[in-house]
Amino acid sequence: MCLAGVGLGIYARRALAKSWSGDVEITGTHTLVQRGPYAFVRHPIYLGLLIAQLGMFIALGEVRALVFVYGIDRLLKKLPLEEAALRKEYPMAYEQYALRVRKLVPLVW
Repeated sequence: MCLAGVGLGIYARRALAKSWSGDVEITGTHTLVQRGPYAFVRHPIYLGLLIAQLGMFIALGEVRALVFVYGIDRLLKKLPLEEAALRKEYPMAYEQYALRVRKLVPLVW
C-alpha cells in the first residue's frame, strides 16, 4: 500500500508538470489538468498520500502510527482551498470537471 500510494502521488505530480505548486495559487504556467490520474480523481496526489499513510498505519500496527492522522487532517483542510482557487480561475471548465470526476475516491467521493 505504501509503494502504491507513493507511486500514485509521483505519477500525479508528473502529470501536473508545470501546473504543480506547493502553495494554493494559480500562476500563468498553470492549466486545468484532466489527464492521467486526474481523469479518475481530482486530487490523486492526496489520494496517494492517504493510501501510503494507511499502509504505514497497517504496517506499524501500533498506536504511534496515529501520528499520520495529522497529515490527513492537513490534506483535508487544504483540499477545499484548492477547489475554490480552481473554481475561481476556471469557473465553467472546473464545474464540468467536478461533475464528471470525483474529488478523492473514484466512484465514491
